[in-house]
Amino acid sequence: MNRHDIPMLRAQESYPSLSIFVRTHRAMPAREQDPITVKNLVKEAKERLLKEFSARELEALFAKIDESVVKIDYARSKDGIAIFVNANVSKVFRLPVSVESRVIIDKVFALGEIDRIVHRLVQYYLLLLNEKSVRLYSGVGSILHEISDGGFPLSYERPRVETMQYKVNNEIVRHSPHDSEYFDEHKRQFMRKVDEACKVATKDRPLPLIITGADRTMSFFKEVHKQPIAAEVSGDFELYSIFDLADAIEPATKKLWEEKQKNKLAEFDQAVGKLHHAFGIRAVWKMAQEGRIKDLLVEEGYAVPGAINKADSTNIMLASDSTLPGISDDLVDLVVAKVVEQGGSITFVDQDKLRGYEQIAAILRF
Repeated sequence: MNRHDIPMLRAQESYPSLSIFVRTHRAMPAREQDPITVKNLVKEAKERLLKEFSARELEALFAKIDESVVKIDYARSKDGIAIFVNANVSKVFRLPVSVESRVIIDKVFALGEIDRIVHRLVQYYLLLLNEKSVRLYSGVGSILHEISDGGFPLSYERPRVETMQYKVNNEIVRHSPHDSEYFDEHKRQFMRKVDEACKVATKDRPLPLIITGADRTMSFFKEVHKQPIAAEVSGDFELYSIFDLADAIEPATKKLWEEKQKNKLAEFDQAVGKLHHAFGIRAVWKMAQEGRIKDLLVEEGYAVPGAINKADSTNIMLASDSTLPGISDDLVDLVVAKVVEQGGSITFVDQDKLRGYEQIAAILRF
């Protein structure tokens, strides 16, 4: 999943749009059951669709569903899989957190779960400083996507000895192949190029930057990079797969996430002191409809089935059974989508972090 996928999926509106979420397993023998779970969910989806359409009408859609399932690499599926299929789109994503296995059929894709995942995981850039090349990735939790903007990846070539010469008082001065000062300066010049490329590639979406590589290589980059670096992970990762690289930086991303939670909760405490806050699903819903939410905080696992009041969209009616007609599975998903649409930020926090605030709270703009 990359930063362009969610807006693309959100723009889709076609009935039926099928969303399948699957809880998967990283380790054997539990992982052996994952293909069976997918098969059963696909069967459920097809049976539900056949109640509304003829087999002939669904032929093309069913073919796209089957093609999507074939693409799944269960050995790399992490903790979950999301499958999105309609007449125009077929996408399969690995998910870095567990999800409830379920099938949703609607005129739009069920992106509330994806919004939750994206916003409850740390988002960052990873700069991989290898000896011979530099690569840039965008990351969401343990999922990495390589960036090709700004000239990345960049290759580094050590200078040839015969090029290491310049004039001093009309005399040619040649450096020894072992002249470390010359090589160091050459590496610094390359790192300036890396820094400029990094600025171009990340300017539209500022995020924390993690750097990895040998200590000496990282020190050259830090000399020229004037912005804060969120974390450093020392090591030689040149031959690592993208999956192994994500595992190697997991302690750093976990620490970033803990810091984000801590900082956002501190901001909320300040907002409470200034009375610039709201809490509880009813109050938060009303503030979201009025466009007043700057930052939304939600406890992990909090979900509320209910319906929007047709006479007054700023009010909601809560329900105990989400399967009843007209009842939304989760009003929290709708709040999250509304706040994202209005440019607000979302932070999912650990359970009990909003004790006393009914598990959902907001920092208000005004």
